[in-house]
Amino acid sequence: MESQIAAADQQLIPGLSYSLPSAAEYVVSRRMATFFPEGGNQYSPTGVRVIRFTLADSSVWLDPSTVQLSMTMTNNSTTTGLTFKSPSPLTVFSRCRILVGGTLVEDWQYYCRTVDMLSQLNEKFFRLATEVRSGFGTAADQNPDAESSAIAASGLRKVTSGIVAGLFMQHLYMPLKCAPITIELEFVPNPTSVVANASSQQFTLSDVRLLADVVQLDGQMEDKV
Repeated sequence: MESQIAAADQQLIPGLSYSLPSAAEYVVSRRMATFFPEGGNQYSPTGVRVIRFTLADSSVWLDPSTVQLSMTMTNNSTTTGLTFKSPSPLTVFSRCRILVGGTLVEDWQYYCRTVDMLSQLNEKFFRLATEVRSGFGTAADQNPDAESSAIAASGLRKVTSGIVAGLFMQHLYMPLKCAPITIELEFVPNPTSVVANASSQQFTLSDVRLLADVVQLDGQMEDKV
């Protein structure tokens, strides 16, 4: 054992190393990009039910781990508050399809149930922090399984959420010039399955967009990859 330790390479532990981190000069820029859905910008269970995004660009790479869905949820009832059974904004979607370069790579049936099930596997306070950060849940009772916080009659709320999908839960960048990504989110067919009892079932999504970081490489590196 002593001989093996003596033969091992010696290096400074992180706390004693003051050297500069490695540089990547081939990265020209990194910025946040906004992607808007195709078609209109008003979606509801009784109107336009499918939200479709196409992420394509001739010069940038997408950092999939940074993708966030942002939208404004409006309660169309003038008398009743709007409360969902789950504190996740993704509860309003029954299906999620993802295509890369025109090829279907993910097709999530019963999306809202699957998202809620996967959330149950996370630690309690991580779930609470995620729900509060989304603007959809509440930490008032310290219960991550509670219903969403109510949207008042005729009220609206800005909510954000990451998209639960394998493609967006990994660190490898995606070249949008040769592998454009299409995301389709479909509303639940029956709002009663996700809306709490005695709650408004009339709601609309607007100002829908995807936010994500994109990276641009210099020409030489772009040619190599």
